[in-house]
Amino acid sequence: MRGFVNRTGEFEELNTVLIGEDGDPRVISVCVIAGTAGVGKTSLALRWAYQVQDRFPDGQLYINLRGYDPGEPVTAQEALHRFLVALGVRAHSVPQDPDAAAALYRSRLAGRRMLIVLDNAATPDQVRPCCPGARAV
Repeated sequence: MRGFVNRTGEFEELNTVLIGEDGDPRVISVCVIAGTAGVGKTSLALRWAYQVQDRFPDGQLYINLRGYDPGEPVTAQEALHRFLVALGVRAHSVPQDPDAAAALYRSRLAGRRMLIVLDNAATPDQVRPCCPGARAV
């Protein structure tokens, strides 16, 4: 990890979310990286995501929710819209209803092994609708 130091322990902790107690890959894992602004949380998450990309053969989704930026944060509905378009849904076909959009998103993720990175979230309301159902990772 040239140029990226003092994060061995954090990488090991992140790797533990990939394997269940029985040694098999987990069906779904959620991991939260928290800390003070500027300590490298995003760099850590993205470096780790790059290192384990082979564990997620169906791809990765990333969004900066801008929860602490000076401008308006990204809403869950906007994040779902972006993710659904990335998953092949035509922009005009994305439901306007947040619950319907979340349901479609979870249906699109069902049976896939994907890594979803929700960066810079300020509130649980930004994140909750973007969490996959029980069949995605």
